[in-house]
Amino acid sequence: CFGSLRSLKTLHLDHNRFQGIVPDTLMKLRQLKELVLNGNNDLGGLIPWWVGNFSAQLEKLDIGFNSFHGEIPESVYYSKSLKYLDLGNNNLSGILSDFHQSLVFLNLESNQFSGTLPCFSACVRSLGVLNLANNSVVGGMPTCIASLQALKHLNLSFNQLTYEISPRLVFSEKLLVLDLSYNDLSGPLPSKIAETTDKSGLVLLDLSHNSFSGEIPL
Repeated sequence: CFGSLRSLKTLHLDHNRFQGIVPDTLMKLRQLKELVLNGNNDLGGLIPWWVGNFSAQLEKLDIGFNSFHGEIPESVYYSKSLKYLDLGNNNLSGILSDFHQSLVFLNLESNQFSGTLPCFSACVRSLGVLNLANNSVVGGMPTCIASLQALKHLNLSFNQLTYEISPRLVFSEKLLVLDLSYNDLSGPLPSKIAETTDKSGLVLLDLSHNSFSGEIPL
């Protein structure tokens, strides 16, 4: 019956015991700004194909800690209104593609995504939290990732990242948390990893369980 609530703007059904699939009747909620289904362990199946374009108002989509599998629908990558996306702790897979909207929060932790790290160029002025931990992301750290001007929290731990970190990869002074642990990054540590001012600086830096060599920079 939720599909008949045409004026609904927020739907939170998180942390319950719902199971099965997301009913297609929800695509009738064209005014919806938030859809939160987090923490229903037996809710799953494929992410509905329509979830990225059923509402031009949708700003928050949180379906983490469920049992969704398959790939992210293309509609999610192009949902212009989307700001907050949490798909973490599911069984999602496929090659990670770039997103085409100004996301503020992106969590894809603990899935089975593969491929190389995108640049997230559409989020260059907005993305504050990026969590891709515990996936199968490969390749090196592209220097373009440091161009994310609003980034405060970056977690790429437990992936398959390799190669050296370029000395040109220097994050902004807004970065507080950087976790690159449990990868296969190698070579010397860069002498500077983030811009700092008197009132800023990293709070957490985890580079453990890699293959770095050489000296620890002063």
